[in-house]
Amino acid sequence: MLVTGGTGTLGGELVPALLIRGASVTVLSRDENKQGELAKAWPCVRWILGDVRDATVCRDAVRCQDLVIHAASLKYVDRSEVETGVYASVNIGGTAAILDACLSERSVRRVVGISTDKACDPINAYGMTKALLEKMFMEAHHRRRSADGAEFTVCRYGNVIGSRGSVVLRWQEALRKGLPIKVTDPDMTRFFFTVQDAVSLIDETIAQPGGAIVSFAMPSARLGDLASLWSPDYEVLGPRPGEKTHEGLISEREMPFTSATEDGVLVMRPMGPIPQRRPKWTRYDSDMARRITGAELAELTKEWRS
Repeated sequence: MLVTGGTGTLGGELVPALLIRGASVTVLSRDENKQGELAKAWPCVRWILGDVRDATVCRDAVRCQDLVIHAASLKYVDRSEVETGVYASVNIGGTAAILDACLSERSVRRVVGISTDKACDPINAYGMTKALLEKMFMEAHHRRRSADGAEFTVCRYGNVIGSRGSVVLRWQEALRKGLPIKVTDPDMTRFFFTVQDAVSLIDETIAQPGGAIVSFAMPSARLGDLASLWSPDYEVLGPRPGEKTHEGLISEREMPFTSATEDGVLVMRPMGPIPQRRPKWTRYDSDMARRITGAELAELTKEWRS
């Protein structure tokens, strides 16, 4: 199994989970320092230092792999608005290089792409690059399926609590330095879940037939409620360019192509067929999702407030 971007927050949970299951794991990433640190904990992992935009590196990395999880990405909304070119280069160009390598390597049986709720009706450059990733994966599935049945799927999820760049880490650092907590807009809502939930979503995505974009019916939280756990006196900055007041997991135009299980797994097939059993919603946004309770928020964030 190959994990691109495997030295990030997701890789830190995903790679050991794969190793426990007995998988032979290869990690491709650009982070030399992280690779050196993690190699001590995971000595049986094969490490490849390189950039997903490099076609030669990608071909070498996917050789003899059965499963490829493509998690390498740039992901900050504000930076994507001012560094759009490099976001397109990494998130679109890197995806193209990985998909081309997987399409050429006959050992590959399953490829999973990591997407985001920002890809749902995107308004910022980051979300647009991920929306294109999703479409590229759907195209690759239909191209490869006609040849030998390999499966290409995507998982789409929200904000992972405590991931690199997460607001909870910024607030933790602010308190440590005696600085005020800053919030863009307390009435904004966002989907939040744990990195363990992210691994569970990847497992669910792997289990689905190809050509699907998979998500969970995630709960959401109001940013003001979240910030109040750190300090009741937070500073309001106002929305940044490219930010929505509420995020979406499934848009109104996507919902007709989406099915939902009783345990909240959302499966969208943008290229058909249209499911017979559709969800009760016309859309799935963070303003109408189940709101995470105060007690749940406290439990979810206690690690970063201690």
